[in-house]
Amino acid sequence: MFSKGSLSLSLPEYISDEDILNHYFGISRIPCLISSPLRVDNNPSFKLFRANNLRVYYKDFSNNDKGNIIDLLKKYFNLTYESVILKLYNESKNIGYKYKIINDKLKSKTREHSITYSDIKVKTRKWKKYDIEYWESYGINLHTLEFGKVYPITTIFVYKYDNTGCLKEYKINADKYAYVFVENKDGIETYKIYQPYSKAFKWRNKHNGSVWSLWTQLPEKGDRLIITSSVKDALCIIANTDIPSVSLQSESTLPKKHIIQQLKDRFEKIYVLYDNDNTGIECGRKLANEYGLIYTEIPQNLSTKDPSDSYKLYGKEKFIEIINKLLIS
Repeated sequence: MFSKGSLSLSLPEYISDEDILNHYFGISRIPCLISSPLRVDNNPSFKLFRANNLRVYYKDFSNNDKGNIIDLLKKYFNLTYESVILKLYNESKNIGYKYKIINDKLKSKTREHSITYSDIKVKTRKWKKYDIEYWESYGINLHTLEFGKVYPITTIFVYKYDNTGCLKEYKINADKYAYVFVENKDGIETYKIYQPYSKAFKWRNKHNGSVWSLWTQLPEKGDRLIITSSVKDALCIIANTDIPSVSLQSESTLPKKHIIQQLKDRFEKIYVLYDNDNTGIECGRKLANEYGLIYTEIPQNLSTKDPSDSYKLYGKEKFIEIINKLLIS
């Protein structure tokens, strides 16, 4: 079983932005437009929304005031940052048990549990023949999986604080095809769970928006780097072309400028190769245009949306040909 990452020392990690908004302001849906809690607002003009890193932010359209949830609490209670954090710790037993996050529902055949989780652990197992066959259908061999810190799992442990403040463990049997992607950023190990055939629980992610999958496996220098939509696409490229590749936690994530500059200092050309659906094209072009990267996409006439699907449909030789043509520019 992997050890779990440390909880934040600044803000209780088990309290989400949504929990805070529900507790203090009665908000039950994000995004939303409400009357400002900071002033008289007869015509609702105060927007709450999620940004690229999945945290919740606000914007007051009447005066262009904006910020995160801690900024909102500072103004609402007229407190310093430290006092707000202390308040959240002191009141944490009463926060976080009403708001339901759809993406975090654990489903079974008979009932549905709504869990806002604080942490996850997993129990790994040995690779089996069917695992290898699954990944090799996407051109990813066992050596590349181990390089990418991908492991098969049998059990998922979800941890949640109940309404008495006690940390509860929920044990979930993983699917036959179930894997964990392990990342380590700033000394904290986090996990992303992938169950490719699950309709109820395909993904569960504890990486935050700042985590780049496969970042620690990058070479110090290189002539080319490909930013993809997923770990699977990145591993497929690495396994079959030896071109370094990484992925963000979502196509809509826009990384910080200084992080992109670090990559530019290390690689001569950086390509953005997202899915060729509407979202992938829009987000891929936005990322490339924002930072002067090279945008490319799988040709629509190939009838595949991403690199790993292209490998599965056409095989290794054609896949390498496709990627090489995309990187001519």
